[in-house]
Amino acid sequence: AQLGSIADKLREARYGVVLWSAGKLAFEHAELTVQTICNIVREINMQNTRCSGLPLGGKEGDYTANQVCGWTTGYPARVNFARGYPEYDPFVFDSHVMIANGEADAVVWVHAFNATATPPQTELPTVVIGRSGMQFEREPDVFIPVGTPGIDHAGHTYRMDSVVALRLKKLRDAGLPSTAEVLNAIEQAI
Repeated sequence: AQLGSIADKLREARYGVVLWSAGKLAFEHAELTVQTICNIVREINMQNTRCSGLPLGGKEGDYTANQVCGWTTGYPARVNFARGYPEYDPFVFDSHVMIANGEADAVVWVHAFNATATPPQTELPTVVIGRSGMQFEREPDVFIPVGTPGIDHAGHTYRMDSVVALRLKKLRDAGLPSTAEVLNAIEQAI
């Protein structure tokens, strides 16, 4: 009854907007929920009304990572370069699925915002490029502490609507490199 009422209201609206909190969709195959929402919005737009979908939230660099991935590869995150070109598949290249299926040789986990976040639990060799002060359930094989964007070094982030890039200023000198500096140094060493 409630779903029918929501559908009726969306069809009757002059301009409906379906909002969802992307950060709350932390369950297996959550991307199918987003796909269903997009299909509903498309169906409504094929009728005699207008409708948009808008994900809210995002956290700890999600939007920025997707933006950078998008303008460098043409795809959002979950891109594979094994064939020498970017190949996008949100299901096949889900890191948790790849680890569970034994398709990964190692885990390189990058997280410069939240000191309480932890990498996936695995027996694979693990490299963490993360915020200083992180605590781990299992110590990574390599831990490289980095500064936090907008605190320890300047940078950019994208607003939650993914439209505007916001400048981040350095507020202190913790003597820690940025994630970009570490990744560039690794690339140069390879």
